This record gives sequence, C-alpha cells and structure tokens, in this order.
Amino acid sequence: MSFTNWRVIACLAIASSWLALATAHHGPGTTGSGISTSSGETVGKGKWSLELLTSYTDLESLSITQIENKARSIGGDEAHLETLDYAFFETFRLDYGVSEWFQFGFSIGWYSGQDLVEGEVREDGDFEIESHGDVSGLTDLQINSRLRLAKGPYGTASLLFGIKFPTGEDDESSDETGNTLEPSLQPGSGASDFIFGIAWSAWITSRATADASLQYTYRTEDNNFKIGDRIDAGVSLGYRLTGDNQSFPQFHLFLEAIVFHLEENEEDGVDEINSGGTELFLSPGLRARLTERLFFSVSPQFPVAQNLNSVQQETDYKVSVSLSYSF
Repeated sequence: MSFTNWRVIACLAIASSWLALATAHHGPGTTGSGISTSSGETVGKGKWSLELLTSYTDLESLSITQIENKARSIGGDEAHLETLDYAFFETFRLDYGVSEWFQFGFSIGWYSGQDLVEGEVREDGDFEIESHGDVSGLTDLQINSRLRLAKGPYGTASLLFGIKFPTGEDDESSDETGNTLEPSLQPGSGASDFIFGIAWSAWITSRATADASLQYTYRTEDNNFKIGDRIDAGVSLGYRLTGDNQSFPQFHLFLEAIVFHLEENEEDGVDEINSGGTELFLSPGLRARLTERLFFSVSPQFPVAQNLNSVQQETDYKVSVSLSYSF
C-alpha cells in the first residue's frame, strides 16, 4: 500500500527509530503487546473485541507517626495526606469495528480502595487522623474510538479519541465523619474528561513486535474541584516463544516502559501542592493466545522512578491481568 505524504509524516512521528526494524503486519490482535500500551491496530470491519482487565495496586505502608510527619512536612494551612492500603480496579471494555480503519466502543469499571486514612494538621497545629473506611463503586462510562491513519511495511498508526461521562459514583462518604469524600478519592470524578492520543504497532521480525502510544486526558471542573490532567505514554516489545502465527496456543513475553504524569488537582482555583507528579514503571509480562480468538495476559509493574509533587504516598508495585475475546 503506497503512503501519501501526510501518512508518512504521521507514521514517522510515532515510529521514530523503530521504522528501520519493522517489516510486516499480520492483522489485528496478533501482536504480543503489553497491557498498558495501546495498540495501533483496529479490530477489523464487523468484528467485536471484549476485554476484562483487573489491576491491583499495592501502596506504601505508613504508620500513624509517619503519616503525621509527612503531613507536617507539607506545610501550609490544614495540610493533609491521604493513604490507602491497596486498590483494585476492574475494567470492562467492548469495541466494534465499523470499518477496517475505524472502531468504536465503550468501557466502564468498578473501583475498590481499601482502608482510606487521612492525616490532617489543623490550623491550631494539632494533628488529627480520620479513618474513612473502604471506598468502592462504579466508575465513569467512557466512549472510545480509534481511527487508523496508516498501514504498511512500517506498521500501523492510529489516532485515539475518547469522552468520559460523569456516570460513576461520586458521593462516597467517610465512615468516621459522614462527610462526602473529595472527587479525587471517589470511584467517579463527577466531571467529564476528553481523551486524545496516538498509537503505533509493527512486526519487527516474524516473532518480535513493537508498540508505542501517547495519550492526553483533559479533565473538566465539577463543584469547584478539578482533578489534574493526565499524560500516559508507553513503549512495549513482545516476542513469541512458541509456534507460528497460525498455531495455538501461543506464548509471548513482553516488556513495557510506562510513564504516567498527573497535573496537580485544583480546589477553588488553588493547586493542591501534594497531588500529581510523574511515575515511570517497568513491566515484564506474559501473553498467551490460547485460541485464535481468546487472549490472556498478566503483567507486574515495578516503579523505577516516582517524582511526586510535595509529599504523597508512593506505589510499591502493581499487577494487571487481562482476558480478551474477539468475535
């Protein structure tokens, strides 16, 4: 397939130094890509893709004394620090191929955060600890779409678009005080989000694949509170260990480098100084293509760098498990 000038430019911007390595494209769903990096491939005309993704996040364990020391080090009026024991996030996603170059779908999930504790330094200098209990509920509905820009010997490049609607639960309250928790702690944010991104996928050899994606989430304000905008970037390399592309089961190893960047939250127009920051994770994983249509992936994520704004609770590790089916 010949490329027009604008398609070549788009593909170069995504692929960068990978272009010299990519050789062929074997169809949607066949790359050994990671879990967090988006694929540049579409599902194909008239086809459906169903995915269930479970993510577990284990967070830094802090004693009451450590929470107090960290809260006091933040400074300012009514400095506070929230901590969780761990969190689960279940996501259900369904996509449909309207054509070979365009797909459309939606995703929704369930969030569960265990043992939410808040330490606050009051105006008089006293320290107060509040146990809010567990937080759980339905997340916001997100509409997703993928528009393929180019497909050829240098891989497949696509644009990503999405809108998140404030349909999730945003009225979870504290077990101790009965007050409604702030939006950044809720399963649903109470506000709409707009997602823009770009993704690229290619075969390097008959066994090796590469994927890269960049996504920006613009968040709006609700009740004078705005959760910080977010940038997600990822690069994934995959390698098929067994069989050829037409025999099953197949087993792939992959390695992802994932970067998350969050802007500070805003309340009444004022930035929350101990929110947001940048995190880099490395994620080895295993992807099993059990049949032509059924895929299973598991991947632990280990923090390499956590450059968080001011003082916050850090992440110890994450684990993601994905089960997907195409039909």
